Amino acid sequence: MALFVLVWTFSTYNEPIFDLREHPDTIEAFVKGSILKEANQFETVIEAFNNAVATVPDYSAAYIGRSGVYENVVNYEAAIMDLK
Repeated sequence: MALFVLVWTFSTYNEPIFDLREHPDTIEAFVKGSILKEANQFETVIEAFNNAVATVPDYSAAYIGRSGVYENVVNYEAAIMDLK
């Protein structure tokens, strides 16, 4: 059992994790999208979140943000796809 836990721990925590500090354009796009979402500028928000996920495809916060915008513009199919 201890061996299993040791192998699981090593394999789980040895996986690379992306560091957004290495992608300042992604951070800027996400922040821009988040701010413009409050101003209901949904088309620009979608573009900003698209830019964020284009540079860091594993950026789940950008997908969740974009999904919320798709819900606001009644594009439920796209909203669901972003949450998958």
